[in-house]
Amino acid sequence: MIQLGLLTVTLIRLQPVSAFSTFGPEPYIRSKSDAQCNGSEKIGAEYRSSNIIIQNILERIIKDPSDGGIVKSNLVRSCGLKASTAEKYLTKMETAGYIESVEEPWGERSRTRFRILPLGIERYSWFMRINAEMK
Repeated sequence: MIQLGLLTVTLIRLQPVSAFSTFGPEPYIRSKSDAQCNGSEKIGAEYRSSNIIIQNILERIIKDPSDGGIVKSNLVRSCGLKASTAEKYLTKMETAGYIESVEEPWGERSRTRFRILPLGIERYSWFMRINAEMK
């Protein structure tokens, strides 16, 4: 520590950082529990496989209490996904017949809601069984 008049300066020694410790694939931020997928508390960066992401999306849609389906922005936020990543998965899941999207008027704009389809419920149960076997 160095005293410069009224200013006190603390000198710190920087440690060299390995190039590999700060670079690599971009991690996904996930919520406290994959099973909850509620986005209320973040625990840090961690990689998730595409199966886990799909399972989280399906689970969040299934557990949504509203009759009309979950609003897209709420789904994306609650599952801790980036908009571009979510768009990719939602499009694939809709094409596969797991979910359906419904556009609805919202003031002068429109918003998208997602609902689960019977095939999506079946696939969700598959994901749950596979994950239970792998533990």
